[in-house]
Amino acid sequence: MLTAKQAEAVMATGRVAVTAGAGSGKTFLLTERYVHLVTQGLSPLEVVATTFTRKAAAELKSRIRTRMQGAALSPEVQAELEAAQISTMDALAARICHDFPLEANVPADFTVMDEQEAILFKARYFEEAMAQVPQVCFAHMPYSVLRDVLEALMFDPIAAQEALAKDASDWEAYAEQVREETRQSVLEQIAPHKDTLQGLRGPTGDAREDARVLALKCVQQIEARDASGFDAILNVSLRGGSKKTWGEDVFKEAGVAISGVRDTIKKHYKQLTLTLGEADALLQTRLPAIRTAFEVVRDYLAAQRFKARGVDFANLEVHALKALECAHVRAHYRARWKAFLIDELQDTNPVQARLLGLLAEGASLTVVGDAKQSIYGFRRADVNVFFRFRDEILERSGRVVTLDTSFRTHVKLLDDLNTMTAFLGDLHEPLTASRHVAPGDGPHLEAYCLKDPASLRDAQLLQEAKLIAVRIQRFLASNIMIHDAGVERPVEPKDIAVIARTKAPLQVYAAVLEQAGVPAVLAETDDLLATREAQDGMMLLRFLADPHDDLAVMALLRSPMFAVRDDALQTLAATKTKEQSWFELLSTASNEAFQTARNVLIELANKRKQLPTALFDIAEKHTAYPAIISHLPNGERRLADYRAFTDLVRRLEADTHNAFSVWRDIKTIMQQDINLPRPPVTTSNAVTLINAHKAKGLEWPVVIAADLAHKFRQTSDSLYFSAELGFALKLDAETPTKTNPVLYEALKQAKRTAELAEQKRLLYVTLTRARDYLVLTSACEADEAHTCAYNLLNTPFTPIAEQTLNSSLG
Repeated sequence: MLTAKQAEAVMATGRVAVTAGAGSGKTFLLTERYVHLVTQGLSPLEVVATTFTRKAAAELKSRIRTRMQGAALSPEVQAELEAAQISTMDALAARICHDFPLEANVPADFTVMDEQEAILFKARYFEEAMAQVPQVCFAHMPYSVLRDVLEALMFDPIAAQEALAKDASDWEAYAEQVREETRQSVLEQIAPHKDTLQGLRGPTGDAREDARVLALKCVQQIEARDASGFDAILNVSLRGGSKKTWGEDVFKEAGVAISGVRDTIKKHYKQLTLTLGEADALLQTRLPAIRTAFEVVRDYLAAQRFKARGVDFANLEVHALKALECAHVRAHYRARWKAFLIDELQDTNPVQARLLGLLAEGASLTVVGDAKQSIYGFRRADVNVFFRFRDEILERSGRVVTLDTSFRTHVKLLDDLNTMTAFLGDLHEPLTASRHVAPGDGPHLEAYCLKDPASLRDAQLLQEAKLIAVRIQRFLASNIMIHDAGVERPVEPKDIAVIARTKAPLQVYAAVLEQAGVPAVLAETDDLLATREAQDGMMLLRFLADPHDDLAVMALLRSPMFAVRDDALQTLAATKTKEQSWFELLSTASNEAFQTARNVLIELANKRKQLPTALFDIAEKHTAYPAIISHLPNGERRLADYRAFTDLVRRLEADTHNAFSVWRDIKTIMQQDINLPRPPVTTSNAVTLINAHKAKGLEWPVVIAADLAHKFRQTSDSLYFSAELGFALKLDAETPTKTNPVLYEALKQAKRTAELAEQKRLLYVTLTRARDYLVLTSACEADEAHTCAYNLLNTPFTPIAEQTLNSSLG
């Protein structure tokens, strides 16, 4: 049954933009919109639907299939659905490239590299690409600096190309922009101090009164855009003055206000007085070399990808866009595709936006998104894409519809969420609950922090993990009721999720929950190669590459693969000669403790010419390594990590065919500090530990939003670039005045503003995953000195002593 607003969007003629709040039924709306277009005469082959992930695309297609089966459509139309373009944006781009490889400048038989393959490609060829850069490019910067610059630019080659094409003509305007934005921010920060200074007055000639007058004058100069008083306020002193004449409390109050103005101006002084100077001249001398090097490296990597018949995800969109710049390609798709349904528009990037603009020109267009849930800036997503499409649709007399009914969260909790999420500012749009009955007696919103937190973050996380474990144990022990498909039932571990902004705390929470006897599973964590199981696999690979690698042999003997005791190793080591390798020593060992290891390693050494994965299979058969690790604590996680490592070996051996080359590639990955993601693990009934980005699109009856006092990251990178503004390097360490280029400061300020806005949206996503109960936890109470989620929430936190937690842990 459609709500009135859903019906308005589904039945709309022409173009429609839908803002779909959390839990407002956007997948249901897209399904109904798709079926409506088909019932109005379009073939499924004429309708394109895209969404963010393959899983979401498969779910959408499944729902459309089910819905069409009940819509009295002909078997031919239903059959056409199976060939319809319902996919991710990446798959749509791949379709265009496969249809028009010549125009897209890709091999006709190309394959799409997944994330790991793209990482490995870069690890193999980036140094080769750097070797092609002309030596003249290193005249103004060392190899390592230019390499880091080019690596960053290759992450977004389209934006990089446009950024590097910008000249210096707008730099003075950017300086004015930074000064003005900083001025506005400073005025906001010092407004309370200004009120205090205006409300106080000390005796004439008093030192503190002179300081008050000077501070107030500086505030007025900032208001008048006059920078002449900034230097004077930086040197103001709080020494002197008659505390007796002022009164002790008033004297102190005046001092706090004066120092507040002075310290705020000191903090932002460079931005308030920003002008073009030596750093800008230095940047100009380096830009030509960076442009040349960028083009050389980009073209070399493109040529290598062409030879390898592969295209990574980022360049897939670039190639598709290149094809669509041809008039006959656009004409082809405009004749074929008459309607587009675009989901998660807030998570698209500018290249995808251009691609959609070219494809959908003249067609029916339905875009669905929610600016409040735009959280993928690190993948180049730009929330402004959603605003531009929405505004353009409105300008063309299309419909703009807001879905504000939540089918996820009951009214009691949703009222709290509506109040808490006011931190979104202009984006804040309260939702209305469709569920008016809350399960259980409550409370449905709880907030806790540590009463006496440790000073170090690692210790704080451990304390918070105990708090989380205690609260989950109580949920489970009390059999609280949750809402499930229209009925209420007692909560189970699988109904609970712990969500943190970053992945790091989740490992700590997992360990403590395991100790507390609470089944829990990490949805996904970084750095596969840092896991114990991957390291065991690497030692086996090192041995296969060189059987006389003593470190590899020793590590294998001590690993779960052979589990030789340390005392047995010490006994054998006492018989080793200086000339012997451990493998040679092991080959002659008669001790029964080494029998399995000796036989397996000799067999593997004799069969070294086989593929590494075939040799891994032999090792597994004789040692039962997978079975052993699967029976260790957190065995399912361990086995998944090991299988992910062997999959990595299988990928690498497809190109290299031998253990030595595979080991060389893995060493390259580690040397470049590239983190390969660990695979997700699911269990039938366990608490989910997940980071906020991965939690998007999911929901649980019980959500624990954790690590809320962790400081938001403020970017301070060595370089910034954007297609709109340009490219700039951090150069303060290379200039006598310790200043950066104007453009660097402008880009940094824009990036920090965007990051803070995205952190707020990420918090919104975290909070709105909850269906029935929401628990907020923090390692410590709010610290006004930094920006964190705790400070954004208008909710009182109850302090809990660690002693109470220790006594409560079951």
